[in-house]
Amino acid sequence: MKIKIIFSLLYLCCFYKAQSQIMQEPLIDSAAKTREEKITLTLEANYMRHYLWRGTLFGNDDVSQPIIDIGYKNFGVTLSANLNYIPKNLPKENYKKNVVYDEQDVEIYYANTFKKIAYLVRADGYFYFNQLNTPNTFEAATVLEYPISKTFTAYSETVLDIGSYKGSLYNYSGIKWNYTIHKNDIDIQTGISFCNNKFSNTYYYADVNGLLYVGGKAEISHRFKNFYATVTGEFYHYTNKAIIEATQRNYTTNFSVALGKEINIQLKRNKHTTNAL
Repeated sequence: MKIKIIFSLLYLCCFYKAQSQIMQEPLIDSAAKTREEKITLTLEANYMRHYLWRGTLFGNDDVSQPIIDIGYKNFGVTLSANLNYIPKNLPKENYKKNVVYDEQDVEIYYANTFKKIAYLVRADGYFYFNQLNTPNTFEAATVLEYPISKTFTAYSETVLDIGSYKGSLYNYSGIKWNYTIHKNDIDIQTGISFCNNKFSNTYYYADVNGLLYVGGKAEISHRFKNFYATVTGEFYHYTNKAIIEATQRNYTTNFSVALGKEINIQLKRNKHTTNAL
């Protein structure tokens, strides 16, 4: 009971104190813009109907994955946890005991642009608590984006596990559409996912080397004076018979809401610093 109270308080502090892809992850568009001499701090509190990760449902419903993202110039660090709102509903066969806080993710990234291509290089660490047969692991990832037009962007994310599931490879590529009206940002993306046998065996218990699913998500974010609010819907349709048999479903869906705040901390400049001619 004390543990539940502690993490509930931590969650509330995270939300009220202030607010990435990112992380779930920071948007590469904003991360790739070289930040000036300031530190950008983003805090986000959220609610997710399901724990859905790369098209995989992990059996946890009603979860929160609060985010803390700290960025300086082109570099950033993102911390993202997993908190179970209703721990009594957790699948007991997967846990040593019922827990509220069962995962901590750490991401370190560098984002920049080369001509018209925006790119992000990322190192991810996944740390799990009290879960059975769930070892910690690490990944290396790259994200590429290329503007097709003013509102359409082609993107591709490739992730390689270099830890406990070494050699597990995942790719998600597609097109996204972004439109801003007043203080509302609308993002719609669609794409296809590919994986190798190691990834499908690890996360789906199926033998697939190729197309995993097709799908996408729609997101609308409204910026208020001191914070932002986001609503997201996701849909992924499995195209492989082995995946359908393993998951006993043809598709997965998810719904989430988030509240966050971004704070810019201006760094003092050296008085003796002069601008280059």
